[in-house]
Parts: sequence; structure tokens; C-alpha cells
Amino acid sequence: MNQNPKILVVDDDPVSLLLVTKIFSSEEKFEVLQAHDAIEGLGLARKERPDLIISDYYMPGVDGFEFCRQIKKDPELSSILFLLLSSEARESKKVTGFEEGVDDYIEKPFSADLLKSKARALLRIKGLQDALRREKEELAKANELLGKNLEELISFLLQTIEVRLPGANDRAKRSRAIAEYIVHRLELPEQERKAILIASLLHEVGKIGLPESMIGKDWKTYSPEEKRLFRQHPIIGAMMVSMISGFRNFSMCIRHQLENYDGTGTPEGLQAEEIPLGARMLRALVFHGMLLERGQSKKEILQEIQFSENRTLDPRISNLLVQFIIENDQALSSDHQKMTMSELKVGMILAEDVYASSGIKLLPKGGQLQERTLQLLIEHHQADPIIGGVYVLSGSLSQ
Repeated sequence: MNQNPKILVVDDDPVSLLLVTKIFSSEEKFEVLQAHDAIEGLGLARKERPDLIISDYYMPGVDGFEFCRQIKKDPELSSILFLLLSSEARESKKVTGFEEGVDDYIEKPFSADLLKSKARALLRIKGLQDALRREKEELAKANELLGKNLEELISFLLQTIEVRLPGANDRAKRSRAIAEYIVHRLELPEQERKAILIASLLHEVGKIGLPESMIGKDWKTYSPEEKRLFRQHPIIGAMMVSMISGFRNFSMCIRHQLENYDGTGTPEGLQAEEIPLGARMLRALVFHGMLLERGQSKKEILQEIQFSENRTLDPRISNLLVQFIIENDQALSSDHQKMTMSELKVGMILAEDVYASSGIKLLPKGGQLQERTLQLLIEHHQADPIIGGVYVLSGSLSQ
């Protein structure tokens, strides 16, 4: 509550208006405002934002109920508490008033002590409400800052992974798009949804520790020792992210991303519902990514996914993955073409926004490369690399 709470007194009777005003003006801690009817009172309320309105019920034109209704329906005024003065003793009228938003009643005639006591009680409530609102606003700002910091940290980690594992950034974006599709259709709670989406972006983080000789190789070409090392990356990744405050809730998804639905996976051979739901999703994303890297056709990929139901993949998730591929998978589309910096030409149209490794957005999606733009892009790339290549529309390659 403010040090000098504002009280707006509204009454068409000059004597009653003066009486109520004097009751509160005698105490310096109150700032008292006056209005002679509801219309004037509404204007003063919007201008002065009082903490409490004390209004008569019977007033010409707009009565106390309608006045209260207008105050409470205004989002900027709705937190103002409303005390109604009335000679009306019928209970049905009081019930109507409470339904309109009246916070308390005093029947006329009343004593000064009772009026001040009621006002102080309402102002204490107002003070608590204001404190809760400020706390809620501060919490919202803190959450917004945490969300921004989290996004920046994820971006940094993805850039770090990309340096060690070329193409990881693209795989992360593709994984997130699929994960977003699946969690939406499973109607998961917000916290679980966020955890799975972050895990989909960072599921490869443990591969940073793999030997250089294993980077970019197909699983089928690994030696027995290389396969053993590869199976360790989810455990390493889970350990890495669990050390970051706020990331522990999805580390188990990363740890169990190579568990198979039939129990033949790693590291613990979990089966079916024993596997965390997020890990079952990651298993589908990893499986899909592996098929893409092998260069299999869309038809072959769909056949492989369907064949793996109840074996490698959770059937519910594999069905949703199939739906995503059929409906939305841009990775299998011919609309976008990934280009290295040396392959970019004047006239090409950007299919995605272009970002530098620092996170700075350099060029927007849909822009056409001009000679000067391309030169500046190449110069910036030398100081602040553009990781993951640049996507252009396939139709613009011949321009």
C-alpha cells in the first residue's frame, strides 16, 4: 500500500460528500478526492488511479452499481476496491452489488469509526494485492530473462557442437521441428514439452568427445571398438547437460536416446514404457537422421520406420514421425538447397535467415543476393563465421 493511499469519494449529496471527505481528511495519511456523480468519478479514477472508491448508491443518471461495473470492467481500474454507501437494507440488493464487483457495503446512517475501519481493512487488502501483482510482474521479468539466457546458452552450445560436428546445427533444427510436431499432437504439459524440445536440440552434445576418425562415418562402418565408444556419447552428453543449472530435467532424455522399444538398446536395455517418453522421441529422431544421412529415398525411409515399430521405435511415436515426413519434412523437399560460402552467387534467393556464429542476424529469409551484399557477407564470414552453410531456394540457382 502507498504511504498516502488515495480515496475517491463520490456522492451527489454535497452534505454527505463533505462529511465523508472530512472523516478521512482529518488524518494526514489519506489523500482524498471528490466527485459529485459517477461520470465525474469515472474520469477522476482514470486520471488519479485511487486505491479505494467510496460511493453512494442512489445517484442520478448512473447509480452506484453501474459505476462499480464500469470501474471493474476497465482493465486499468479493476484493481481499485469499491465500498458502497447505501440506505438500501434488502439482502437481494446487496447480493446484486457483490455480483457487480462491490467489495463491501456500509448502510446509512453509519459511524465515522465504522467507515474508517472498513476503509482501512480494504486498503490493507489493496496493499496485499498490489504487492502480489508487483511480485508477479518481477517474476515474469525474471522468467523472461532466464528464457533469454537459456536461448543464448543453447545457441552457444549448438555453435560449439557444429565446430566439432559439421552439420549438427542443421540436424538439431530438423530434430526440433519433428519434436515440436510430435509433442503438439501428444498434447504434453508445457514443462515436459520444453524439456523434450531442448533435448532434441542438444542430443548430439556428447559426440564432442568422439575421436576425429569417427566423425562423419556411418554406424555400419564402425569397428567394434568404435561402436562401443559411440554408445557412450549419450551418457557423456547427459552428464554434460546435467551440470548446467536448469538442464537436469531433460538430461535423462539424452542419456536414454539409444534405448530400443524392445529392450535391445543401450545403456541400460530399458523396454517400452520404462524408457522416458522424451528418450523414445529422441530415438525416433536419431533413427530418422541416420536414414537421411545414408541418402535413402523418402519411400525407403518410411518403410524403414514402419518396419522398426515395436522394435527400435515406440509405435505411437513412429506413426507420428511418418505423418510428419508425409506432411511437413522440408529436409526431403527440393525447395531448399544448402550452399557453402564459395558456392553462393549473385541472384540467389535466401530460403532461411542467415546468422553468424555470434548469433547476429545478417540477412533475412526471402532476400536476393546482390553483388555488394554477397561481398559483405563473405567479409563478415571471415571474422564471424556463418556456421552450417546458407540455404537458398532451388529455383534461384540458375539465375
